[in-house]
Amino acid sequence: MFRHRNWVGGVAAAIFAASVFGVVRSALSQAQKDPNSPTSFEPPASFEKGPQLKAHVERLQRVPITQRQGNYYEQYVKTCDRILEGNPPDSLREFALINLLDGLQQWADVGKHAEADKRLQEEAEKYRGDANKKVAITANFYHLEHRVMNLGAISPDEVQKTLDEIKAALGGRSLNAKYVRIANGTNTLINYLDTDEAAEKRFKEFSRIFAASPDQTIGKLGNTMRTAKRDASQRKADASTASMTPTNEVTPTGEKAAPAEPADKWIARIEAQLPALMGSNKDADYEKEKTTFMAAYADNPLRYQWFLFDARRAMNNPTDRMIGISMARGALSNVLIATDAPANIRELASSMNARLEVAGPSSDQDLVRVVSEHIKAYPTSTVNPSLATGAAIAITKGKTEEDALAFLEQLKATGVPLLEAAAKARAEIVNRRIQLKTNPLELKFVALDGKEFDLSQHRGKVVLIDFWATWSAPCVVGLPEKNELYKKFHDQGLEIVGISFDQDKKALEDFVKAKEIPWAQYFDGKVWEGKFAPYGIQFVPAMWLIGRDGRVIDFNAQDGLAAKVEGQVQSQ
Repeated sequence: MFRHRNWVGGVAAAIFAASVFGVVRSALSQAQKDPNSPTSFEPPASFEKGPQLKAHVERLQRVPITQRQGNYYEQYVKTCDRILEGNPPDSLREFALINLLDGLQQWADVGKHAEADKRLQEEAEKYRGDANKKVAITANFYHLEHRVMNLGAISPDEVQKTLDEIKAALGGRSLNAKYVRIANGTNTLINYLDTDEAAEKRFKEFSRIFAASPDQTIGKLGNTMRTAKRDASQRKADASTASMTPTNEVTPTGEKAAPAEPADKWIARIEAQLPALMGSNKDADYEKEKTTFMAAYADNPLRYQWFLFDARRAMNNPTDRMIGISMARGALSNVLIATDAPANIRELASSMNARLEVAGPSSDQDLVRVVSEHIKAYPTSTVNPSLATGAAIAITKGKTEEDALAFLEQLKATGVPLLEAAAKARAEIVNRRIQLKTNPLELKFVALDGKEFDLSQHRGKVVLIDFWATWSAPCVVGLPEKNELYKKFHDQGLEIVGISFDQDKKALEDFVKAKEIPWAQYFDGKVWEGKFAPYGIQFVPAMWLIGRDGRVIDFNAQDGLAAKVEGQVQSQ
């Protein structure tokens, strides 16, 4: 995401870098244990020289995106500022300025920090004509990004010229996550063109550029743009939104006019409109509302509600789930570290942060810490029971049953009754699964096609138990892989059994017939409360792999499915 340049040269420099990185690694390790600590991600106090601070920036670049929380971006920017304060030589100045601009952009984008965005605009304007070519190119890129993010300021006769500038700026680059904002803005800007023909040409042109990106968000946008059509109402909608947005303009006397809308009513309106403001094509509308509110109510505690909105938008429209979670965490951290956030907003931020940890744990230790701290701080929160259950599931997901039991002990050790009870309930499920590793699974039923199925009659075969549903997109997407495995290995002793989590039997029958699925299907219409509820099936797709002796070998067969199936079939 950030630029990485190797600054060490020669044996002496390499030894010095190793010692510096060792100190930084220790500091970052401690910071990541407590990402909301005021000292998190700060360089060690002994770091005063430019090369030492540069080493710290390079180390920060290696922090996984899911751990870039708390004051990560602030410290990234401050460290670059400290390098520049020391009047560094040209090469170090270049490093610091480029990383300063990149850091401000990421702080503004991922951290949803309005002041960082404002400073990025100022610094980009300041260094556009810098004598250092690389610095000037970077500054001009962010100046262009700012223009594209403020589409209402681009007149109709400037659209084609601006698109040419974007194409020139992106040409030949590997478009990583820092280019997401300008990519989304470009997609919207194309809709401002006067004709469908002109828009179609531009969509295809930028589709080729974006589809080649290694970033999933940009790559998916590029694929979508291949067949995109101009939305002629986009400019009109943007103009309408701009005209209706409450203002905080200065009067002729130099005093600020009263905001056009009270803060509480403004927040309530956005809350009601938020579903319509989801999606990257609404970024400009949303940011206009947010920026105007922040200008009008810079000291109003209700401003923290916007970070909750940011988090909800991040989770609603991520191409990459983990990036969405990371962006949402960054937004919520603005509330969690604030001293003047209202209690109700702080509680909401804490519960959302805990739910994000359950959905995509930074680590098992962080999962236990974040959820237990929330329940202790807000013991009457209505989400606590589901958080406790979710934490018990999350901490065991992807682990062997034996390891799962050991990790559940961490929840029991928190001293939080809800977590202790959830861990105990999950341990009972895990122990039932362990029994299936030593005792053959008994499974008899009348299949969807009316034929009787008895798993015991398939001893000597490798059996894949597929928990799935027609309403689950990942299940449907994974169907061709299972079909291929069935065709390839059925004659060698592979059997597949579908356990449907559908409620509509007719819809399931039609789907199985249309897709010509050849293996037996179990259906009871009870979804999560069906026959396998005692074994804790909490999501689909989920797959169990059963060996030739009828015992379960793997309760997470969906991970690396093809290799696992082939390995079992070919082992006699």
